[in-house]
Amino acid sequence: MICATIHGPTLFDAKRQLNYASDYADRAELRMDLWANHRKEEVEKLIHEHPDIPLIFSLKPHPKMTELKRLEEIEKLASLRPGYFEIEHEVPDDIRRSLMRKFSHIQWITTKHFSRWSEEEITAVYEQHVREYPQTYLKVTVDVTDSLEALKLCRWLREKHDEHLLGYATGLQGQISYLLSPIAGNSWTYASADPKHIPKGMFAAETLRYTYRIKKSRPLEAFLLQFTSPVQSDCHYLSHNSVLEQIHEPVIFAGIETKHLEEVWKELKELPFRGAGVGKPYQEEMMLLLDYTDPIALKIGGVNAVVVEGDISYGFNNEGFAVLDTIEKQSPVKGKTLGILGADLTARAIALEGTKRGAKVTVYSPDSKDAKKIAYEIGCGDALWGKWGSNDVWINTLKEEPLPQEVDKIAFKKGQIIADVRLSLEETPLLARARQAGATPLGEDAILVQEGSGQFCLWFRNILAIS
Repeated sequence: MICATIHGPTLFDAKRQLNYASDYADRAELRMDLWANHRKEEVEKLIHEHPDIPLIFSLKPHPKMTELKRLEEIEKLASLRPGYFEIEHEVPDDIRRSLMRKFSHIQWITTKHFSRWSEEEITAVYEQHVREYPQTYLKVTVDVTDSLEALKLCRWLREKHDEHLLGYATGLQGQISYLLSPIAGNSWTYASADPKHIPKGMFAAETLRYTYRIKKSRPLEAFLLQFTSPVQSDCHYLSHNSVLEQIHEPVIFAGIETKHLEEVWKELKELPFRGAGVGKPYQEEMMLLLDYTDPIALKIGGVNAVVVEGDISYGFNNEGFAVLDTIEKQSPVKGKTLGILGADLTARAIALEGTKRGAKVTVYSPDSKDAKKIAYEIGCGDALWGKWGSNDVWINTLKEEPLPQEVDKIAFKKGQIIADVRLSLEETPLLARARQAGATPLGEDAILVQEGSGQFCLWFRNILAIS
């Protein structure tokens, strides 16, 4: 389920956010410590306007409110009989027990925040809570500095398998924990009730419901990842989750970045992880962690797709296929000249596939050693940077923006095909110049369709065939 956070700060804002939450969320948390005013009678009126959505009351410590005053306010608000009420682990036991006895009709959530990941400390708090407050909720939040720690939290939650245990990693690197929340075993995941004001690391309720398909009626069973950096630049989650919805797979697709890939891989083995797309800078290191790597990916030197079946992992690279298939929707490349700007793994993949399809491939790189290395290992040509000549097809794999000035000297003309594999929501300057010259521009959006199709064939080959 999705719990939307109502943070105000005005009563008008709270009403607007609660109206939004009622469309996209299964319950709502009233963060009254963030409200400018939370008078009991106004809160009562607000909850009567939405009788169908369960509410969680929360009044966290605030510098403008003494602890005594806050506890008095908690008792007043508890008299409104919300479904749930959050109270901090730091509140003395005698006060917590008194509140729980007096308002036994409320489901109490004890919250404990950790400034760092420590499985030992968190487990100790959990075990104490189970002993002293059975059948009440414990909510754990942890500040993390890497997605690795967020995955460790998800694995820990899943191992406990306790319906009264909730856990989330905070901050941008903890974002993955909100997406994997159903798989980790949380009864609900938190989201913002204001799409224009989303705390770092969280999502809007609408995004969780419709983009990531977190629905009470359809439990998620597994997940796929896109390893990329920076994760904010990735747009695979839009297309891939849409396809997963269309093929009715209870699987979520999420982006992740980490500085600890090997340790992340170990954590993923303990979770229902089905596979991944792999972007830069992870393609080479990921290949070293797999049980089996396809010969084409070995020759390229990196993988862009991982399939996990049971305890066995397989690596593939279909970047070259994706780019060449996209180009050949316009015209076959056999017998044509193909110039590649750059000499990274993507360039290697394209050079290998272009050569196999009968094109005359030339690799251009500011570092002639890189171009010559690809030419020697793949069996294609290389040329000095700036000695452009003319090619029927140009493919840019350089990631810089703007591109080196020398690239502007390439003379595009009608009949050529110009492809740019850089991720961009808008037409790149290179493609704009190609269009002005009458050439055919091909952007990363078209290439991603082909790349994603190939990845889905690998992940779901038993039920799916996408051409």
